[in-house]
Amino acid sequence: MMPPDKTKLGWMLEYYEKQIRRLGIYLQTEFRADETWIDRQNPDVVVLAEGSREFVPNLPGISDPAVRSVRQAFAVK
Repeated sequence: MMPPDKTKLGWMLEYYEKQIRRLGIYLQTEFRADETWIDRQNPDVVVLAEGSREFVPNLPGISDPAVRSVRQAFAVK
């Protein structure tokens, strides 16, 4: 499921995936690397992508069951 007006994000990800394959780039994701592992691999580049944290403002009614965060609204069940 994609939020309205965000469909181009899917296109961008498809483009990057194709370019990574076309260029023969080795990409390892969802991996927890430590300094020893990185030193052994001797990579050209290491990208640290920690993700994000959701910010929930302290507003009246925010704890109402009908109020959902973006992550809750788009969670796959």
